[in-house]
Amino acid sequence: MSPSNLIAEAFNDIYCTIAPSPSNNGVGVFAIKDIPANTVIFRQGTDYIPVRSKFLSRINDKVAEEYRRFLLVDEVKEVVYIPIKGFSSLDISFYTNHNSKNPTARFDTDSGFIISKRLIEVGEEVTYDYRAKDSIL
Repeated sequence: MSPSNLIAEAFNDIYCTIAPSPSNNGVGVFAIKDIPANTVIFRQGTDYIPVRSKFLSRINDKVAEEYRRFLLVDEVKEVVYIPIKGFSSLDISFYTNHNSKNPTARFDTDSGFIISKRLIEVGEEVTYDYRAKDSIL
């Protein structure tokens, strides 16, 4: 991205911060300014490799727990989708709570974007439901 595009992003496209989340006793993503409906909040910036999920039982328990918390584990296909650059390449979008029963956003599987479903107000948590029809790989 060019310097001018990075500056434009800072003015126009940064909407969130990470903070403690009461919804899951962990960390979540929260709006730092109002996010209008149908706004792209996060753009997927990486490709993923599907790896057989049984490997999670062979690694350190704490590391496996982090993989389950932040990565998509498809129990039907028995795979976990790992960023091509590795788990350490995760960005702020991975802290978005993704099992909400009343989500404020959705994950668009065609583009890989997280998009607001409605106005998300300052201080409100950004959530989506990976089980929703529009959020399945």
